[in-house]
Amino acid sequence: MRPRKIAPTTQQTNAAQSTVVVAKVVQYTCFILATSWSTSIHSKEDRSDRIESEVIAKWDFGAKEDAKRDGWPDGWSRSTGQNLPKFIPIAIVKDANSKEELETIEQFRSFASRVMVGRQQSKWPWQVNLESTPPVIDRWLEQTALNPYLRAQMDGGAIEVTSPPIEIDNHSLYFASAKIRGQSLDFEALIKLKFLDDLGNTIFQVSSKPSPPSATWVTLTTDSNEPFEGDIRFVQVVLSAYPKTINAYRADFGFDSIAVHQTPRLRLSVDKDSHSYRMGDPITVRCVATGMKAEQPSLKLTLHDHDGNLIQTVQKNFIKESSTKLVHQGAKSPRATPKTQPNGTGEPESEKYWHGYCEWKLPALESGFYEISTQMTRGRTGTFDLSEQFVVLPNDGFGRSDIRFGWTINHLQRSDPNSEMTGKLVDSLRTARVAKAKIPIWFDSQLQESSDAFTERVDRLQAGGVQCIGVISAPPMSLRKKFPRLDADSTGQALEDSVLVQSFLEPVLRQMCLRIVDFQIGWDQETDFVSNPRFASTLEAIQNMLRRYGQETFLIASHNPDVQMIPVPSIDRWQLHRTEDFTEQDLLAVLGIGDKSSEKSSPPWHSVTPIAMSRYSLDVRVQDLAARMLAVASESGTLATTAWIANPVDDEVGVLDSLGNPREMYIPFRTMSGALAGLRNTGSLPNSVLEKNYLVHSADDGRIITWATKPKNVQMYLGKNITAFDVWGRTVPVESQETDRGLEQSLTIGRWPIIISGVDVNVAKWRMGIKLLERKVDPLVGQVQELKIQFANPLPNTATGTVRIVAPTIFVESTTAAFEIAPNETGTILLPVQVLPDADTTETEIALEFEMAGDHPIRFSIQEWLQVGTDDFEFEIALQMDDQDQLWVTVEAINYRAEPTSFDCMLLIPNRPRERTQIANLTDRSSRVFVIRKASELLNETLWLRCEQIGTRRVENKRIQVDVVDPKPK
Repeated sequence: MRPRKIAPTTQQTNAAQSTVVVAKVVQYTCFILATSWSTSIHSKEDRSDRIESEVIAKWDFGAKEDAKRDGWPDGWSRSTGQNLPKFIPIAIVKDANSKEELETIEQFRSFASRVMVGRQQSKWPWQVNLESTPPVIDRWLEQTALNPYLRAQMDGGAIEVTSPPIEIDNHSLYFASAKIRGQSLDFEALIKLKFLDDLGNTIFQVSSKPSPPSATWVTLTTDSNEPFEGDIRFVQVVLSAYPKTINAYRADFGFDSIAVHQTPRLRLSVDKDSHSYRMGDPITVRCVATGMKAEQPSLKLTLHDHDGNLIQTVQKNFIKESSTKLVHQGAKSPRATPKTQPNGTGEPESEKYWHGYCEWKLPALESGFYEISTQMTRGRTGTFDLSEQFVVLPNDGFGRSDIRFGWTINHLQRSDPNSEMTGKLVDSLRTARVAKAKIPIWFDSQLQESSDAFTERVDRLQAGGVQCIGVISAPPMSLRKKFPRLDADSTGQALEDSVLVQSFLEPVLRQMCLRIVDFQIGWDQETDFVSNPRFASTLEAIQNMLRRYGQETFLIASHNPDVQMIPVPSIDRWQLHRTEDFTEQDLLAVLGIGDKSSEKSSPPWHSVTPIAMSRYSLDVRVQDLAARMLAVASESGTLATTAWIANPVDDEVGVLDSLGNPREMYIPFRTMSGALAGLRNTGSLPNSVLEKNYLVHSADDGRIITWATKPKNVQMYLGKNITAFDVWGRTVPVESQETDRGLEQSLTIGRWPIIISGVDVNVAKWRMGIKLLERKVDPLVGQVQELKIQFANPLPNTATGTVRIVAPTIFVESTTAAFEIAPNETGTILLPVQVLPDADTTETEIALEFEMAGDHPIRFSIQEWLQVGTDDFEFEIALQMDDQDQLWVTVEAINYRAEPTSFDCMLLIPNRPRERTQIANLTDRSSRVFVIRKASELLNETLWLRCEQIGTRRVENKRIQVDVVDPKPK
């Protein structure tokens, strides 16, 4: 019989709870005894290698923090609202609250107090006349056995509880921690740390990751590396719990051990605000430490390049700069809680902090993207990470920007321009070789300073060689205050208001039409509102304004090419944009083709925004960017085609950081823009030792851009004076040497795109026009056959010369044929060949060597693949070895033709007599088996199967090496 489960009685439950409390009490007895024999609770240890964090405020929800005994922590407040109902109970409760538990705790309090006082007075515990409990005992029991905490009984809504403000300084970093526990996985909790100015206004906040509750206490921590401005004066902790779904109702949440931590602040910087250097420029890295309580003797710094290679590691000593108390005495807040010492005494802090710095003069660096990083231990657990990035620009000699590429600079929408910001923007775009920029133009025409700042930005950009496209997006903040119902980021909602358009947009267009030709309605990602019928009148009004103030203005709007627009609005040009990234094939498919449903035939604009950093490695992202930029530069495009990087400051894009400084995709874009300026992509060199390759050229300049899946050395003729560098601007060594085929260059290609300059365009075009028309040759021994080679002459004069085929493992000898092909014509060259009797029936690489006649004869070769054998017959060989050291060779002959045929087959075995068999009247499949003794002697040897078709000269040869042989089943 299954034993019957009996529910525990109330007395049993209380007894069990008391047992747990007693266990807790006994568990901490050792701590109390150890404490009474020591001079300090905390053991001393060497912490010179750590950056220690200091607790400047802490709440354990004990009696000291609930002076009114009302179950609510002193100074804390509760937020209420639609999703924050008042009816959810929130109060301080204790783990131990039954009569039995409290009696057990009081017994232990008395016992532990007598032991501690007796030790201090050199008496036995029963000799002590106890007048009061030592405070350490009270605090310890409150934090452990009693364990008060803040409890929220969730009931369908969310809660938010905020601490009083804590005074801070601006020389340190701060983070908050808290312990949580709960019961329902339908809820989540997090903690926030709000940073306030001296008037109590929130400047920004940081938060922990949302965490589902757990039956045991778990710790949540906010990020401590958030930078902040100098006007921050206070912080507040916010405890938050909320349902994850609309069906989540009841749950219990507990919050405990709330703390605000102060940790030293490190600032890592380079000595140029632009974070951009030229090769040969000196670079100094400076690390400043403030808010340091214990002196940090040194700091370890590392330097890595874009490839992840460690360039150098140094250990730098801090130079102590000053020692001062860094507390804002004049802070204004009547509810502010002063910083207290970690022991919770409430006494003003008297500790002093020190400032220090160290500097590192970097070694001479090649061009590329670099990162300086440091990592220091913070407290007993966790690390403090800091990094700074910069670029070293190459001296590649490219001075121009490719007019087919631009940036959509969305982040300029967030602030009004000023002269300093505009100057940095002009320098950044010119240095990055950006030819065009989409910038917001909607200013408040009633504010003269705003009008001057916006027009100055346009004038300075265009004077610097950057063509501006004016983006008519959401209106400036000063106008939004007059129209409070406007969504801050919605261009469509703003343009729907006719008063806003007529009264406030028209003055903007009146000024901007004197400076700008192209105007875009909304940002690239706003693809929906333009095709909405209710905006038709607004678009017409904007068109009329543009025509009225500008002679040749164009209206542009963004459109998702995967969505059909009905009706089609009157737009001069479309910016194609969709959520998925445009691939190289996507761009090639639509280049040069306008929107057929529109009366205008202007080619659309495209996106070359780098693919997401979180999903792809850097080399894949760089290759993809290069391929898409090359697609835009292809001959199928037009000069009116432009491709854009949308929002270059986006973290996933990785071109600029939030301050406009260069990131890892900055140099690849810059290099490709300079390398493609004024050139056309005419295609790839087929059948070349180069893998992914593109020929770009003008009338007097030619380049090849190439990369490979893995490093490989290539040798071929590219031109007489070849130089090469990679997409990071680093020189790639090129060696020239005379060979039997003439002058050739040797270089190594890999995963980073390489730009090869000085390419002989005529030779490259000849290579592109050569095609082997016959890819198979019949293995007919002693019979002359002809290979057909198609040759396109790209020159305006007659091309004459010779071609020789080199394939010593296939043909009896290398044969040569002369050719003469008219200008811009295509001809066929016939090469006589004769197959060797022992040529393998397989695909083999051959070389075609060309010698072009002229004042300066040119010789070059190309590689092709040629199949020996036809599709009529096939011989498959399988090897197996048995336990008697016998090799079983199974030959399966397959006839794909309708008529039967016969073969005389011989198996040639090294140092053994040959084996022979015949396959007569083969119509479909037939197998033959050769059994060879002493098979172990044949390991690493090569077997040769020779099958001659009876009645013809066709010979099929198969060679197979005996290495790993499958065992033959018994």
